[in-house]
Amino acid sequence: YGGSDVGATYAVYELLEHWFDLKFYTPDCYTYTAKETVAFEELNLTSTPAVDHRTVGMYLTWYSSWTNLRRMRVSNAEDYMDRLGHSFFTLMPPAAYYNDHPEWYSNYQEGREDNWQLCLSNQEMRAQLLANVKAQLANQGDRTYFAIVQNDGEGFCTCDNCKALNLKYSNDATKYAGACLEVVNEIAAACAEEYPNVIFYMTAYTNFTCEPPTKNITAASNVGVMYAPIDCNRTY
Repeated sequence: YGGSDVGATYAVYELLEHWFDLKFYTPDCYTYTAKETVAFEELNLTSTPAVDHRTVGMYLTWYSSWTNLRRMRVSNAEDYMDRLGHSFFTLMPPAAYYNDHPEWYSNYQEGREDNWQLCLSNQEMRAQLLANVKAQLANQGDRTYFAIVQNDGEGFCTCDNCKALNLKYSNDATKYAGACLEVVNEIAAACAEEYPNVIFYMTAYTNFTCEPPTKNITAASNVGVMYAPIDCNRTY
């Protein structure tokens, strides 16, 4: 556990769990086994996380020492990510493009007023999105991860071209994971030579993108998927 600034802190909690069966359920709710004597046998424990980054989207992880208790480093995420999540409208702000290109946004087909997502099948939109990503990378090329992530909520495009794109990668026209991955793969390929150390990532998030595509596509080597199961039980 000594490989980083927080390694010693994590090691202390690991030893408390090992010797005293310490278990945390919330920062203020925990159990342990009281002992009158403790035999400290020689230990040589090493632990390396299986994933690069993890966080839990609830207040316990943002405003308390819970991050250390659960071995979750979240406060420094912005040091290596351009954003920690939803970025479609940061990269393609409706204020800049909607008046001239309403077809780039998902509400164009249905007359909605919410502008929730991008029309992922629109090639002109994708060209502008790539240009905007490159412009941001020119100022943020030292980032390890770059978010190309759907907006929060629903509102995905239901135009015929988007339905066809979804069916290219799934048997369900309402699943958008394959379409999102196609866009991110495309951007990653265009930026790989100039930014070889950047991982471009999307999220597996909500019912629309949580299920992986079932055919015809895999993530490129410089593409990551942040699994974000918002509907799971995050109590513990």
